[in-house]
Amino acid sequence: MLGAGGLVLLTGPVACSARDETRADGASPLADPSTDDPDVALLTAAIQQEKTLLALAVATLRRHGDQARVVQPVVSRQRAHVTRLTASLTEPPALRRGPPPVVLRRAPAALKILRDQVSTAEQHRLSDCLDATSGLLARLLASVSASHATTVEALRSRP
Repeated sequence: MLGAGGLVLLTGPVACSARDETRADGASPLADPSTDDPDVALLTAAIQQEKTLLALAVATLRRHGDQARVVQPVVSRQRAHVTRLTASLTEPPALRRGPPPVVLRRAPAALKILRDQVSTAEQHRLSDCLDATSGLLARLLASVSASHATTVEALRSRP
């Protein structure tokens, strides 16, 4: 549970149009530390999924260091996503730690799994964007989804 955890004002790339909301007192709904805010739960779940994807990317890089030219950018982008999403909460989320990811021995198969997981994350963040009640959060999630889309294409077109 997040306790009094809420969202803080988000700024950054815009990739999805969603309604902007302000409260009657002019404050952003993202600044409200209400624990009943559905966006907090949505964002916490997104962070958990993005951390799991980061763990897979790091494990893939460790197992297939010869693929660093392809995988290192994925690791870097994933770290940036996790950092940006986590910074959007007023308190760090309580996340569960899962088992370490299993990476296949053959690099092409491992990269395909990584690409498929990034593609799945792209769809989840797009869905989250549409489910967010805050326009600012919707934009951030859409931006992450768009970044995943470019990562999928980069992994697909690797030499």
